[in-house]
Amino acid sequence: MSEPTAVAPKPHGAHDAHGAHGAHAHHEELAERMIGGLFGGATATFAYDISRLPISMSGVPVFKAISYFGTLILDQAVPTGTSEI
Repeated sequence: MSEPTAVAPKPHGAHDAHGAHGAHAHHEELAERMIGGLFGGATATFAYDISRLPISMSGVPVFKAISYFGTLILDQAVPTGTSEI
């Protein structure tokens, strides 16, 4: 029977090639997702603000835009409980 082989501890901060690469790939993916989320959120906010512009220019209160869109989508003459959702 052979004796167990001792494994020397790695210096602080040392990584094997696979572990370091895996961590690097994870950080790159996270960064890409964050940039995508920021870009998507900024684009959606810009589109929403542009769509509200004609409503606010016509004198309708800006925060009534959601109600207004609901009445248009449901083809209602006046806001209803359903159009407010």
